[in-house]
Amino acid sequence: MGRGSARTADELGRAFPGARVVVSDGATPLQSAPGGRTLVVATRGAEPVVAGGYRAVLLLDGESMLARESLRVVEDCVRWWCNAAALAAPEAPVLLVGVGGAVATALATGHPERVAAAELADRRLLRFPPAVRVAALAGTPEAVARATTALDDLEGVDVLGPIELDEGRVRAIVRLDYARGAEVAARLKAELVRGATARVPRVPGAPPRRRVPALRVRFDDSEPFDDPGQRPVG
Repeated sequence: MGRGSARTADELGRAFPGARVVVSDGATPLQSAPGGRTLVVATRGAEPVVAGGYRAVLLLDGESMLARESLRVVEDCVRWWCNAAALAAPEAPVLLVGVGGAVATALATGHPERVAAAELADRRLLRFPPAVRVAALAGTPEAVARATTALDDLEGVDVLGPIELDEGRVRAIVRLDYARGAEVAARLKAELVRGATARVPRVPGAPPRRRVPALRVRFDDSEPFDDPGQRPVG
């Protein structure tokens, strides 16, 4: 687990009593930091620029960052680390802590594109984005089942799930070839319209209830397994 920027800054301040310690994080991001005898503790994406570049860059918590549950965790980490390393002065050392294997080798040799090539090759074998498109379906078991059944006759389309969520809802992931995108979107939109126009029996004497959509559909080519996504079908 990461130690936190505040605690790291406190420990470094005690270890180097004559140095100025600057903290830049999501709450208080800095655009630049003073040079001289200065230690900068920054969270990812909040690294300030120093005139002439940093004399050394230490990338901490690499192991815990790679342990994050995300389809894009490797490419995200490599991008974050490369962005931080780019702030170093020429010939300044850059140390990555807690990471080994192919990722560390690619960064140490200055070839991060090898990580991207290996990730893409794996995703083509596993039919994960960006090799394919995906749509996340969430709703009642009946609505999700009808929507996935509507895609049964399409080649290049397969379904993962459904899995249970909460409050009686389920979620399924539809993987599809890019050429099938328009056809899949049209069929799923038809199911959305069907669910939106269907009448729900009302119990006599019961107070009116807020209508909850029986089906939600999102196309998302980046994080389909963490979140239903951001782009609606229609």
